[in-house]
Amino acid sequence: AIFTEISAGRCEATIRGESMKMLGGLLVIFKLLLLVEQAGACSQLSLVNQNCDSSTGRLKKTSTLNSTYSDNSAATSFPIQSFGVLAEAPVSNYYVRFGLGNDVPTQDAIYSVGLFPSRLTCSGWDGCDSYAEELGVYEAGDRVVVSINATGAVQMHFKSELIKTTASGKAAERDGWFGKLFIYNFNDAVSGVELALFSPSTPPSTPPSLPPSAPSP
Repeated sequence: AIFTEISAGRCEATIRGESMKMLGGLLVIFKLLLLVEQAGACSQLSLVNQNCDSSTGRLKKTSTLNSTYSDNSAATSFPIQSFGVLAEAPVSNYYVRFGLGNDVPTQDAIYSVGLFPSRLTCSGWDGCDSYAEELGVYEAGDRVVVSINATGAVQMHFKSELIKTTASGKAAERDGWFGKLFIYNFNDAVSGVELALFSPSTPPSTPPSLPPSAPSP
């Protein structure tokens, strides 16, 4: 892995190969991912009635309307590989939804996590219809991530454990997956927002030719 410093707050970027192949001793990296945390992640999100604190990556609803997701959003305008946040305390009336979906910022994510007052829930995966499934409880500071793995499966991780996954190749059904997050009540929030972005530059689709082998002595 290569670590690159981004000079805003505690922001740090990690570049790593998503898929690799050995060709006659030559390592070819087909995709690069850029992991952007806190300050960098705030700058990558388009916000409507939300505020993002660049020192903590804390997203907070600023609209004074309660009991609605439709008046606010935090969304990416480009495809990403993963979207992760830290939950806040699961108090009464705390509701947050986030995940990966289409490029319409106002529409709920297709694969979405629900941080609800007494439980963790989801939408999109098998058994997760309309945030009905009970996935246990969470505490303030627990990290939840929705991501696409190297086989094209869309997955949900809770405290680094795999909780939900699609079949491999499911992500290929869309040209790209966009991050989005919605908060139900005024002043509720998540923190530690983290995005994994695809590198803007991509290596050539065919590997470079290898030099001719030296003749045997």
